Amino acid sequence: MLALRVNLVAGARHERFAVGTSVAALTFVRAETIDEAENIAARELEGLGWARMETERCKQITNYAQYQGKETLVAQAFRNAEESGFGYIIYPEVGT
Repeated sequence: MLALRVNLVAGARHERFAVGTSVAALTFVRAETIDEAENIAARELEGLGWARMETERCKQITNYAQYQGKETLVAQAFRNAEESGFGYIIYPEVGT
């Protein structure tokens, strides 16, 4: 599992943010390489209305236990990635 800290720009189809709005996000992607993770994340985020994604940094997650049993937005995004291969949150969100 890879974690990508990304910058996103909202597109015309985004339901929450106006076109051109920039936000930081944390993504979790089930992938072996950063290239694979970026391709998966870009595809998933485009489907959610994001027009552009820029990766700031990437980290391999080896300690899955740190997200188990926690009810934070970060932990939920990680669990989503465990289940479906991709999860993300707008970062930082209150309460993360």
